[in-house]
Amino acid sequence: MKKITAVVAIAFLVSSVSVALASSGEEVFNKNCKACHGNGGNIANPKKTLKKADMEANHVKTVNDIVKILRHATKPMPSFDAGKISDADAKAVAEYILKTFTK
Repeated sequence: MKKITAVVAIAFLVSSVSVALASSGEEVFNKNCKACHGNGGNIANPKKTLKKADMEANHVKTVNDIVKILRHATKPMPSFDAGKISDADAKAVAEYILKTFTK
């Protein structure tokens, strides 16, 4: 029983540390995206802003859609692999984009 309790405690601590290490979506956005997508715009392609109408027109509606674009972007946007933006941070920035720019 002590082993099971210890394993559960360790698993809880590890998951807590992972959450603590994840940055906020806004922090990740400001560091990696804001230069080109400030205020939800797009300096390279005005038809691909982060605004609701443009995102819907480009079939971008979910967190997974945004993470896929982050991971496999087309030029001029750089791709952000897990070494640059962790999976947790990619999800956080996607949630931030949806919450902030698609109202």
